[in-house]
Amino acid sequence: MRMVLMTIQPTEPGLTLEGVREHYGLAPGEVDERFGVILIDPRRNLFTVRIAESALERVRGDDWRVEGPFADPEIGSVAVRG
Repeated sequence: MRMVLMTIQPTEPGLTLEGVREHYGLAPGEVDERFGVILIDPRRNLFTVRIAESALERVRGDDWRVEGPFADPEIGSVAVRG
């Protein structure tokens, strides 16, 4: 399942995986549990999550501010020559 990054700004402080799933009616596999919910701007109560691309339509158009999808490139190790 292809995952994409989204930012979510809920109306109340704090956000959990369960809160994201409940608010948008998502199945457990549609939100990346290993990635989790990451607070990226505490002053704005702004979080990032990885959502299944197939669930994007359900994560739009409500009282929580949502932006994305954003690219989520795989990060790997880099060989250093010295």
